[in-house]
Amino acid sequence: MIIIWGGRLCGKVDAVPGVCHVATHFGHLYYIPLIPMRSVIVWGSDGSNDLVSDCGWSLKSILVGWLRGALWVSLVPSGLYLVDSMTMGGAGRNLQLDLLAIGVPITLALSHYLPWIRTASIDRATELAEAEELPEEIRAKLVEAIKKMYIAQGDIEPSRDDDNR
Repeated sequence: MIIIWGGRLCGKVDAVPGVCHVATHFGHLYYIPLIPMRSVIVWGSDGSNDLVSDCGWSLKSILVGWLRGALWVSLVPSGLYLVDSMTMGGAGRNLQLDLLAIGVPITLALSHYLPWIRTASIDRATELAEAEELPEEIRAKLVEAIKKMYIAQGDIEPSRDDDNR
């Protein structure tokens, strides 16, 4: 019997497009995130390893990692249930199970695409920029991204220097 265990980054949340995102390093069993080890800011990759900086615990990342892991595990039985109920004429007999089976892939997709999960707010991006271990060039990119977020919201006017870029 082969047992697959180890560590991996899961729970990708709070992305600042083109700069970084937050993820949690989990101890996993069969790639299912179980034990959160630490949350990090992922700001690059050197091919085989992610380039990260500590950011303190991210409850959002941990919960999203566990949610996505549970949904991936639930995907197979819910799919088998749906196929069985459709082919055996049992669709609609148990409405709660039908809705649950349909809800699993929808919830999994939403966990990846809902903006309030996927994208960092201005406040969160500011917190990430203040992380102590963050390299200065990444911090500068974050500050520039935060400035663009404020401009997009209309909170500040773009300067003439921004128009020339």
